[in-house]
Amino acid sequence: MSTDRFNRLKDNLSRVDSLLALYEILQKEEARRLVSSKQDARSADILRAAVVLLHGSQEDYVRGMLSDWLFDRADSRELEGISLRGSAQKRAQKFTLRDLAQYKNEQVSDLIQSSIESQLSLVSFNQYSEICSWLSKIGISLTQFKNQSLIENLIKRRHKIVHEVDLNKKSGKTESIKASTVRSWREAVENMLRIVDEQIEGWDAS
Repeated sequence: MSTDRFNRLKDNLSRVDSLLALYEILQKEEARRLVSSKQDARSADILRAAVVLLHGSQEDYVRGMLSDWLFDRADSRELEGISLRGSAQKRAQKFTLRDLAQYKNEQVSDLIQSSIESQLSLVSFNQYSEICSWLSKIGISLTQFKNQSLIENLIKRRHKIVHEVDLNKKSGKTESIKASTVRSWREAVENMLRIVDEQIEGWDAS
């Protein structure tokens, strides 16, 4: 069995798989037609799209699980870092009864949960250690996972694609990228998050 969040992850990973399959089809077609290296480089943008989608799938799962469980599983001290929903500040700030008055028709538990979700919508995991740190807040350990470097490389490459259009600063050309590399990142993401999901399944069963 899997959680609903993991099933959603698998749906998103199937979209990554579809991009990889499309790239392979284009590679075969380009090889048959003996197209130029410039055209071949453009087809590699499908792999870059797959990297961005893969990273987004990873963040969607982690953020979703934190949203589901932070209120119930985190130490109360962890909630000190959560700002009140609607606050202009990313960090938690003191608030007054006047600030709370706008939420007078809401349950306190609903306000806390929606504040958690609002805060998490601003969170991005820029390093593997940040994923571990956030998951530890709800009692999740990734000590079983041994391919941290693959996750780090995925995060770095996504950053380079999104913020630097994947260009080599010295040559001005796009960095090379291989389907096999993207596949290894995809498998690492699924394996890492399966470890998370198995721990959370235990909570649901208890």
